[in-house]
Amino acid sequence: MYYGDEVADYKFGDLDDIQGEDHNYIADWLSAMVNAHVDVAKDPYVFALNVNKLTYSHANFLIRAGKGLSTFTFLAQPILKSYAARVNNGGGIYGKNIDGRQL
Repeated sequence: MYYGDEVADYKFGDLDDIQGEDHNYIADWLSAMVNAHVDVAKDPYVFALNVNKLTYSHANFLIRAGKGLSTFTFLAQPILKSYAARVNNGGGIYGKNIDGRQL
């Protein structure tokens, strides 16, 4: 798949690849994501990795594009965790609410 010159430096793999850049099977990573969300009541480690309502689709894309473990290294950065917490706690809105209150 061709993503365009703007993202060529990120070296995303084809979305139909079998293995990612870490040589692990992409299906295994996707399965681990499902298992993490099923077991969230018992062990909520998925939240420490910053996989939540806001970042779930990004995590899926990065895993599907072959980034594997790098996905969680990227999403767990403090600035992204802070941003996700603010958006998720603000009902999906970041910035000014329609009634003028700052979130």
